[in-house]
Amino acid sequence: MGTPVPHPAEHALTTEVDGRAATVVLRGDLDVAAVGWLRVGLRDALSRGPRALVVDLGGVTLCAAAALHVLLEATADAETAGVPWAVVAGGPAARRAIEAAGLVDRLHPVPSAAAAPWLSDR
Repeated sequence: MGTPVPHPAEHALTTEVDGRAATVVLRGDLDVAAVGWLRVGLRDALSRGPRALVVDLGGVTLCAAAALHVLLEATADAETAGVPWAVVAGGPAARRAIEAAGLVDRLHPVPSAAAAPWLSDR
């Protein structure tokens, strides 16, 4: 069962943990107002000691630069902890934001978690 993090009604963050990964599913606008709860939710997921971290942006309708900065922090934290990670950018808003910011080579967005082969052995 997912663990919700408090945030405004127009946003949604749910963390689903199974034996393989902690998956943070995001929906709605990731604007400047979302940065605080986004950071808390991602840190919470990583603090659970998952074998992998998946950040699913498929339901994101807007992705501000400040939210991308938080994603960069989270993926750096995961790397420091030795936890493989994937950013799933199946929706157009997140994918466009990552591309426009020139972060494709840093965040390596994939269309689905299944498309991240480095997670399959976890």
